[in-house]
Amino acid sequence: MAASLQALLARRIPLPLSSWPLAVLVAAFLLPGLVGHDPWKTEDAVGFGVVHQMLASGDWLAPSLAGEPYYEDGPLYFWVAALFVKLLGAVLPPHDAARFASAFFVLAALACVRLAARELYGKREGDLSTLAMLGSVGLLWHSHEAAAETAMLAGLAAAYYGVAISHRKPYKGGLFFGLGSGVAFLAKGLVALVQPFAAALLVLPISAPFRQPRFAIAVGLGLVILTPFLVVWPVLLAGRAPGYLEGWLAWQLANISNMPTWEKLLDVLKTLAWVAWPVWPLALWASWAYRRSLREPGFAVPFVAGLVSFVLLLFMREPRDMDALAMLVPLSIPAGAAVMALQRGAANALGWFAIMTFSIAGSILWLLWLATLSGFPPALARTAARLEPGFVLEVRWLPLLVACLLTAAWWVLVLRAERSTLRSVTLWAAGMTVVWALAVTIWLGWIDYAKSYRSVGESLRKALPADVRCVESRGLGISQRAALHYHAGLVTRRVEAHGWSDCPYLLVQIDTRAPAAEPEPPWKLVWEGRRPRDRERYRLYRRG
Repeated sequence: MAASLQALLARRIPLPLSSWPLAVLVAAFLLPGLVGHDPWKTEDAVGFGVVHQMLASGDWLAPSLAGEPYYEDGPLYFWVAALFVKLLGAVLPPHDAARFASAFFVLAALACVRLAARELYGKREGDLSTLAMLGSVGLLWHSHEAAAETAMLAGLAAAYYGVAISHRKPYKGGLFFGLGSGVAFLAKGLVALVQPFAAALLVLPISAPFRQPRFAIAVGLGLVILTPFLVVWPVLLAGRAPGYLEGWLAWQLANISNMPTWEKLLDVLKTLAWVAWPVWPLALWASWAYRRSLREPGFAVPFVAGLVSFVLLLFMREPRDMDALAMLVPLSIPAGAAVMALQRGAANALGWFAIMTFSIAGSILWLLWLATLSGFPPALARTAARLEPGFVLEVRWLPLLVACLLTAAWWVLVLRAERSTLRSVTLWAAGMTVVWALAVTIWLGWIDYAKSYRSVGESLRKALPADVRCVESRGLGISQRAALHYHAGLVTRRVEAHGWSDCPYLLVQIDTRAPAAEPEPPWKLVWEGRRPRDRERYRLYRRG
């Protein structure tokens, strides 16, 4: 028995992680952080705010947020999130249940990236591409928010997979191309619809295998499958909410019709530098290592798709890090092939950087947790207390057990993984997963204490009469409106959008760094609130 155990411990972990070990790592990445906390600023509060309004009003056709039309995304993500609320609402709070839509779509995106890389390069490359995308910094936070961009990722990944296989399997390729493009459109709108079509058209003059009748068959079938996605929702809107359809189309067109500038180019590059790490250096290395094969489908498809996504970011009105997530799919697909071609020195550098970075980060999280819990060492405990004054740490045994198991798994992987160039991306993805899981298990209460609007909403609700029918607001941000609607049941009438009226109450959001201009009489201050250590302050005035 002892000999068997010793032999088991001496056995190296084969790389890349595949089959059930890869599935466990994906689950460890996706599940922690989905439940157990309120909606957080910004995207999480906004996304759930739309779902909350959809469920409260019963209007699933025209998404709205805190009483106003919401044009920035399509309805698909909110439909799926609302279905998860109905499915899991008996055992989970609505905001927790809604986030399972994000896990569902991110899992679909990872699966399609894996399929595409396996089809284009091989089985091992497919697993490595999945690990590379899993370790992308930008995916870490946003995949656990109620964000429509997760559905866009799934749609783009399916569409690019369809394009990649269309010259060999036209019917399967057309199916995935049409479904993926339709999902992307209903998730994010026109900016997501343009990307797979532009990639499919631009790859024609570059790669000879796509200049065959099979590719035309795939595109034609894709268009047939896409048509219901493009027609059904807009037609239903035109019949029931024509004003919303007009406003949505106008916003979508205006969002992608802005001229690029040097300042925007620099901003996009800075955003991509961290959002797409480490897949962007891997994609650059792939373009060099396989420079004689760039016209082959394996590289022509993802590189053209990445170029299209990058150019569209430059034409967007205000590209955010959420919009840059679209780059993750085309950059992740060739990442597996890049890892296979990495020189030993570069691979070892990335591997050791991952070991040092995530081991130190994990140790700091554990040390701070122990110091906060025990008060020793005193200096570290005081530092933790200053970060969020008033927070009281409570031990929750299930999250603590998960944190311990994942920490142990990290060190087993570090010590027993095969010595090869494939360790680099494997250790990076596993390290990101473990540090994230530690943050949202043993430190989840601390993060929620700082980022939840529940205390502000409940305090404001008590300050307002139960029968109040109208509250005006000034300077209230979109995530704050969503959070106050959920936590306080308050839908304000925005002065910026509708002008002044005779509402008896006025809610003002200000920044503590800027001087606050008091409303002129007859307004009288009756309440003031804020989150701990937050620059945002909220003041409620009553018309005197």
